[in-house]
Amino acid sequence: MLEIIRCAFASDLTRVASITFADAYSPLRPIAFCPNPGFTLDSTIYGTSMSGKSADALEAKGEMAAFYNRLMAEALRAMATTPEGSGTLLDNTLGVMFTDCRDGDSHQRRRIPLLLFCGKFLKLATGQFMAVSPNRYVNDVWSSVLTAWGVPTNVYGDPQYSQGTIPNLFGR
Repeated sequence: MLEIIRCAFASDLTRVASITFADAYSPLRPIAFCPNPGFTLDSTIYGTSMSGKSADALEAKGEMAAFYNRLMAEALRAMATTPEGSGTLLDNTLGVMFTDCRDGDSHQRRRIPLLLFCGKFLKLATGQFMAVSPNRYVNDVWSSVLTAWGVPTNVYGDPQYSQGTIPNLFGR
């Protein structure tokens, strides 16, 4: 699917795509798809995400995240080697990768780890790690993206989950 997205972007069939590697209720078991698993937990993706903090559970969660991150890294490498205009396809792409909750055990939705990649055309401030207030939600990232794209947006979605744009995310 990631290669299909790359080809669709490169041929200008679309410039918007969304992919879900697996939903929470997927019957897939990480022990079956993580290469050389260093864990013994034999549960679904959802069960793994809620399996607690034992060493085996943490290893399973880590290897599952690493598996999906490797898939995304391969897709980014392919975009970075696809010529487009005076740069590459990756130069003209803004990607956002995140999970639906920070911690499956508690279903915490604040301070979700989120990765923005490339966004050169939007002047994404790259190469930084930002710890944003625990009272901010992903909606504030979307407000920031829309504003960088030329659509000033202070509130995205439900106002109780939106405080406006995140300073210093774009525009450098």
